[in-house]
Amino acid sequence: MVVSNNPTETYISGVNTRSMYAYEDQPDELYEQLLAVFPWVNRENYFAISTATTHEIFEEPVITCCLTKSYSKSVFGPDVVLTCRKFCMNTATSYLRTYFIYRGEDPDWLPEGCTLMYATENHQEFGRNYNEIASTFTDFYFSGDAATVEQAFGLEENRGDSQTLYGVTVKDGEVVRAKQYCYDDVNMWSRWIELYNHLTA
Repeated sequence: MVVSNNPTETYISGVNTRSMYAYEDQPDELYEQLLAVFPWVNRENYFAISTATTHEIFEEPVITCCLTKSYSKSVFGPDVVLTCRKFCMNTATSYLRTYFIYRGEDPDWLPEGCTLMYATENHQEFGRNYNEIASTFTDFYFSGDAATVEQAFGLEENRGDSQTLYGVTVKDGEVVRAKQYCYDDVNMWSRWIELYNHLTA
């Protein structure tokens, strides 16, 4: 199990929770779990790693690792905000996810008064086992009044001491899960709004 007590981010998705650890707080145990299934993983490529949590669409545990900004820009160009590699632990498949500023119209599912900030794309990597399910959904990330979002998606009242932000997974035009990102401290992960405002100024 993870021994670090310093997660930089925790999200709640129904009965599932996930913690993210960055830089010196990345637990060795998580990389040991990853290497047991993906021996090609190089820890030096990542600045953050998550605990394994059940992904409701894949129906298996997934570990997320965040790649460096230089990698994101060199592979996907200057408009990408973040790139993560997602590891599906039971099927030994993986894919890349890119995050970018959302610039479209507000979708019907977005609660009133919320700001949709980021959207994602999932990418197959050449030469690596890929789960085709990753091509069937998109995640979106937004800010908004906690009570409004909780009511819109039927969520329990889960809120961070410092900040609470939200994500949804959309498949076939429908929201199939909603995630609450709870931050008890101001850190690199909790500054979604600050980064969004900077990039869209």
